[in-house]
Amino acid sequence: MTEGIENLIYDAARKEQDFEAFIGRIKSKRFTRTRIQRMLTHIFTGFTWEKLKSFKQPSYLRLLGMTDSGRQYLHAQKKNISLPVISRAADLADNSMGKLDIHASSLYQLGLGSSNHKKEFTTPPIYFG
Repeated sequence: MTEGIENLIYDAARKEQDFEAFIGRIKSKRFTRTRIQRMLTHIFTGFTWEKLKSFKQPSYLRLLGMTDSGRQYLHAQKKNISLPVISRAADLADNSMGKLDIHASSLYQLGLGSSNHKKEFTTPPIYFG
């Protein structure tokens, strides 16, 4: 965070009772809603410039879903893909970028406030056959 916005965030957190009022107290021409939300996401997940700099490049590709043609393409190209293709959270257990991904997803799940939503990392990739 730069330019003293941490003081605005702290002050708004002490004075406001809901998220919209909290954002409204901080928002300005200089600090847009989107920028504030991005900062808060970084604070909430513990993501720092140091972590960003430690990730030189992606360490995996995460498979979320596929069609028949996508499945055929992956099968044909798997030797040409330089990064591992991950479809299960267990495959990320020893990966620092993957751990951050799981952590952020878990925090997002908490924010949904409902047990009816499937956890992103326990749901297998979607197959459109």
